[in-house]
Amino acid sequence: MPSNPYANPFAGASTATDGDFQKMQGDLYKTWEKSMGAWWDQVLESPAFHETIKTVGPMAQARGQYRTAMDAALRELQLPTRDDVVRLTKIVTQVEDRLLAQEDLLLQVQDRLISMERETLKARIEAAEARIAAQASSQGPPVSTPPVAAAAAQLDAATEAPATSASARRGRR
Repeated sequence: MPSNPYANPFAGASTATDGDFQKMQGDLYKTWEKSMGAWWDQVLESPAFHETIKTVGPMAQARGQYRTAMDAALRELQLPTRDDVVRLTKIVTQVEDRLLAQEDLLLQVQDRLISMERETLKARIEAAEARIAAQASSQGPPVSTPPVAAAAAQLDAATEAPATSASARRGRR
């Protein structure tokens, strides 16, 4: 028993070279190719295979006739055929794609409007603060402006929150 139970049991054994491995791989492929060729020859020459092939043509023709008859019966009953359902599915998929594109565009416009509104409010607050500061400097003693300061703090909090992207909103649905 080896001293190390995890030691390689093949250590010290001779290993095949790359050339030997390639030769063995080539021989294996040739053997496989010959056996598969012989099997296909046997299948293609068997009478059962020939009988099956003879029945495939009429079966395909019968299936086509069945489908034609089924379509005619469905049309007479004023029910949708398979082709009608496939066509409708394509149309619905196209409408869905267009609707999603419009929704993305609408959400982008909404994000832009929110951004513009924030910028406008910030500019108005800065203008109001400037007017108050100008009045205060012309009148003398400093005047407290808590409503403007509170509005500015609220605006800063609103503008610091990241705008929600259109794709993130879609994911929340």
